[in-house]
Amino acid sequence: MRPVIGKTGCGRRGGFSLVELLVVIGIIAILIGLLLPVMQRVKLHARCVACMSNTRQIGQAMQSYAAMNRGWLFPPDQGLDVPLNERWFLPVLKPPLPRDQTSTAPND
Repeated sequence: MRPVIGKTGCGRRGGFSLVELLVVIGIIAILIGLLLPVMQRVKLHARCVACMSNTRQIGQAMQSYAAMNRGWLFPPDQGLDVPLNERWFLPVLKPPLPRDQTSTAPND
């Protein structure tokens, strides 16, 4: 008896057809389209968590400073009764000076 050869055994190669590849690419594109908004929300949430962490660290540093300075958070002798240019927050909030004067003078 001779073996029966079905339609799959008549010399067809075992690759994918163009239609099958296009369907798979379409499904992948749909999944990517669904995931992009979710990834943007995750990135926004990560920024919020980083901001909360930074705020917590600032609060802990202020509490530590107050604990080391007899409960004073800010210097008591440099409060509101001194001139504005001598208050405590000016050295803290002042940006650092540039290292060389050539980087700040574009007109020269």
